Amino acid sequence: MRRTFRFLLVILAIAVSTGAHAAEQLPLFGAQLTYTNPNPQVWHKDEERRESAKGLLALKHVGLSDTGGNTTYPVLVIIYEQLPGPAQSLEDFTRMARQRAFFPTDDIITENDRIIYFCRFTHDTSHDLVIAHFLFEGNGVQVMADAPTTVYGEVEADFKQFIDSIHFQKSSAP
Repeated sequence: MRRTFRFLLVILAIAVSTGAHAAEQLPLFGAQLTYTNPNPQVWHKDEERRESAKGLLALKHVGLSDTGGNTTYPVLVIIYEQLPGPAQSLEDFTRMARQRAFFPTDDIITENDRIIYFCRFTHDTSHDLVIAHFLFEGNGVQVMADAPTTVYGEVEADFKQFIDSIHFQKSSAP
């Protein structure tokens, strides 16, 4: 018993020291999205909404000071929707999503289960934006990670970790 307890304490210490965080689930439509908050000490749930066939989850970073001394708040947003009719291809969903919210892209990465866009836009100040599109069981999912360019380097690793943490599974409930 004592040996087991000591082993569990060592595992817990490793998990805490390596920054491992518990996965969280977001119910979609007939599916579950699992994600990991890259650092719960600085990323806080800002908004969660669900309507009849769509929803969103937003995490906001604690304020960061940019080079001009302004406080900025990078965000991570998951937008999901139940797609009408039979499941479309990932490319079709991406095309549809980009027609609704178009940003000029600097780079595009296409992987088996996602398409990732790296964008830069100006709205009062220059922003770096990473957009990832996923398709699972008739759910179109768009992840948007946005930060002013002046603080992007401070959150870039969190953006990558967050997007890489996203996984899907079918729901057991109808």
